[in-house]
Amino acid sequence: MIIRTVTAAGLDGIIVPDKGTANINPVAIKASAGTVFKAPIVRVDTHNAIIN
Repeated sequence: MIIRTVTAAGLDGIIVPDKGTANINPVAIKASAGTVFKAPIVRVDTHNAIIN
């Protein structure tokens, strides 16, 4: 799971596209073993938003 990997690696957070990715729901929270609350997740609509 990417969320657990990001947390274990000590990265600052996760950037995901707004379209084409699942929402964070109770199933995702359970699969992340609660680590979803330890790293910020930022949704962006375009690649330009990442740069800005």
